[in-house]
Amino acid sequence: MKEKNKITSKDISIQKLPEITAEDIKNLRRGLDMTQKRFAIAMGCSKRTIEALEQGRYRAKGVILRLFQVFKEYPSLARE
Repeated sequence: MKEKNKITSKDISIQKLPEITAEDIKNLRRGLDMTQKRFAIAMGCSKRTIEALEQGRYRAKGVILRLFQVFKEYPSLARE
């Protein structure tokens, strides 16, 4: 007899989203040696969003914060 839809789970630890400033975003992008356009492609958003984030007109939240955290810890992922 086949097991149907077996579900298993593991306890995982998820880091709290970081608090980042406009300067943090600009510094990460520059540290990755990327233009705003290229960084926007890596982040999956528009160049205008990156401009607004770097100028402090828009505050990063959700997925952008998580990607920032990942790219900061693993810069090679952003470059790929």
